[in-house]
Amino acid sequence: MAFDKNSNGFTFGFATVLVVVVGTLLAVTYMGLKPAYDENVRREKMQNILGAMGVEVDRDAAPARYQELVKSAFLVDANGKPVDGDGFALDVLKQYKAWKAGEIEAGDMVYPVYEADKEGTKLYVLPVVGTGLWGPIWGYLSVEDDGRTVHGSLFDHKGETPGLGAEIATPMFEDQFPDKTITEADGT
Repeated sequence: MAFDKNSNGFTFGFATVLVVVVGTLLAVTYMGLKPAYDENVRREKMQNILGAMGVEVDRDAAPARYQELVKSAFLVDANGKPVDGDGFALDVLKQYKAWKAGEIEAGDMVYPVYEADKEGTKLYVLPVVGTGLWGPIWGYLSVEDDGRTVHGSLFDHKGETPGLGAEIATPMFEDQFPDKTITEADGT
């Protein structure tokens, strides 16, 4: 049986088979690589938390160094009271987007706090998220035990303008925060 390769039926049939085959290959590839992707995201998060503390480490060494320095990861509510849950597992950027979309109220949000000990100095690392000019920006801010003094910071972005908003991910920007205070001594 010969196929008329110039017919509309052959064209649509060929396109359908091609879409199904390529779609299946993409889905299988995605599912096969998902565990490696998730592990890479987990290690990058650890690396970023450590980076906010001023600890430079490559992604492969991040889990061991994180376990050594970060003593706990817990959640607090909007009033700063501890709540149940895994602080490391919370995706702050996803929660922020849900708040921006009106899916959750600000008072219902929870925030992770990473408690660490770096060379005898107790630090609290807090994630920060917000909206840049062209897209979301995020990062981590480490604060000393007094709750006022910035120890370090790390920021990143997805689509800021090179030379402008993209500067938040450079040492020139991040290095201006250590030893600055968030509040005055009286809490204002």
